[in-house]
Amino acid sequence: MRPYLAKSAIPGIVCLCTILAGTSSAMAQGARVPPQLMNVSPNGHEVWISERFDGGVAGACALDCPAGARIEGEVCGADTNGGCISSPPVFETISCGQTMCGTAFADAGTRDTDWYELAVPDPDGNGFTQINLTITSQIPVVMFVLELGAPLCSAIALLDDGAGFPFSDACVPGSGSSLCLAAPATYYLFAATGTAAGAGVFDGFPCGGPLGNDYVFTVECKDCGGPPPGPDNDNCVDRIFIFQDVPTDFDTTLATTDGPPAPAGCTGGPGPVNDIWFNWDSGFTGEVNITTCE
Repeated sequence: MRPYLAKSAIPGIVCLCTILAGTSSAMAQGARVPPQLMNVSPNGHEVWISERFDGGVAGACALDCPAGARIEGEVCGADTNGGCISSPPVFETISCGQTMCGTAFADAGTRDTDWYELAVPDPDGNGFTQINLTITSQIPVVMFVLELGAPLCSAIALLDDGAGFPFSDACVPGSGSSLCLAAPATYYLFAATGTAAGAGVFDGFPCGGPLGNDYVFTVECKDCGGPPPGPDNDNCVDRIFIFQDVPTDFDTTLATTDGPPAPAGCTGGPGPVNDIWFNWDSGFTGEVNITTCE
């Protein structure tokens, strides 16, 4: 947490006892965060306010939390919204049309992962709603839209429209994930230090570091007519034939998940997600070598 100074134009406008009681009527002009997120110390008519969001402290760039935005409940360095990485899973909630001001870090091989639960409505009743994400961050932060299996976190499907993930660094805004999804339904937003390609970053951005830790993202929801079709062999019933020693192009963009869960005892993930299907008639008994390349 870092402080910024909120100062009233009128000496004495801040009443310490009222602030300690948690009422917003005692807020000094210019203070921008809810009283319950504050530690205040009077100094004449000035008030120092410690926030979870760093509040525009300049790192590589200055980033302010917009008026009316929500502030992440997790302070930098803590782990209170670790989603499926936590046991039991724990999420913060966010709604369509809201902006969230949060913090992220990556240090000594560990990174902060922030998970948000989003209930997506279907205002026009056509069964689909589009999710749009925009993000601005002081340090490299990437976002994903996820669909979690039941029971919660038993499977994790990354929903990707092929247009790139929302990503920001050095306060350059980024957008992406204009996904037309089945609705009403609950989806999950993931924010963590990473690259524009979606790879994780696990070092170089400690809490309180010179580049800062703040990010701000907004989620918008609007009507859409339905998602574009996935690959022709998206589902098992639509698998396509492949042949020995004949290279086959493939693309999992917009693929859904209809494969079985990982067998008991397997490690490394929840099993196949965003899968596509093929038929191959071996014609012999023995070993086979299958390779993929990009």
